[in-house]
Amino acid sequence: MGRLTNDMARLRREIDNHHNSRREGIRSRASSVSAQLANFKLIRVTNGSLEASDRAAFVAGNNNSVNRLIKGFHTSRVAMGQQDRMDRAAFVSGLAKQTAGMLTQFGADHKRMTQHTASVRASFIVENAASVATLINEFAQDRANAHAEFFSASVKKKAYAI
Repeated sequence: MGRLTNDMARLRREIDNHHNSRREGIRSRASSVSAQLANFKLIRVTNGSLEASDRAAFVAGNNNSVNRLIKGFHTSRVAMGQQDRMDRAAFVSGLAKQTAGMLTQFGADHKRMTQHTASVRASFIVENAASVATLINEFAQDRANAHAEFFSASVKKKAYAI
């Protein structure tokens, strides 16, 4: 039994050594994981504060960009409004000048047409005055002849009762 006991004792030592080495490995891994977790926590806190400051800087930069953009839009809108106002004023002024020119031209054309029409009427009257006078004399003569014939003494008319 000596040999069996020795083998059993040796086996027990090996098992205990193996258990001890496993415990040491587990402890080593646990302390390593603990150290890693602590390191991760420290990095997270550091990065979180850096990220928070970065986010705050980003938001402030965005806010400034948006404010500049709004100010630019406002400035552009005011400038375009002034330009539009000047364009409308120039358009209305040009339209008023054009209308005044058209009215002046219309007045001159109307005066010229009135003078021309008056001269045409006058020449028509002058040209036809002799013809009209002759025609009036002929009508008067025809009327006198018709009157004389109608009321002549040789022919008496009878009045008929109606």
